Amino acid sequence: MTKKKFIILPKLLKNIGIVLAVIIVISYLAWQVWSLLSPPSLEILYPKDNYVSSGKLIKILGKVEQGAWLGLNDEEISADEEGWFQVDIDLNKGLNVIKIEAHKSYGRSRVKYLRIVVE
Repeated sequence: MTKKKFIILPKLLKNIGIVLAVIIVISYLAWQVWSLLSPPSLEILYPKDNYVSSGKLIKILGKVEQGAWLGLNDEEISADEEGWFQVDIDLNKGLNVIKIEAHKSYGRSRVKYLRIVVE
């Protein structure tokens, strides 16, 4: 007679559970590192790039990820608790290039440029 090996179900279930737990922990840690190092979201709602204006005063409206530093032409501006910001700026006649930057403490920064022409 030959000996047959039986699969021990509790031991198999325990090993599958351990492997799944390790995969979940590694995935969670990778997601946390990615979210910490990725640049924050930055959306400019108004005006769009290459905007042509007849007035010298313009309002910039946008949204940034909560907790990110926000700057307009390298000067800090503030956003509300939900990340919305609104800034009035005075433009010069002709082409104006506006730099809007957002960054987190440890991540990369996200920079957007707006080109606005004043007639």
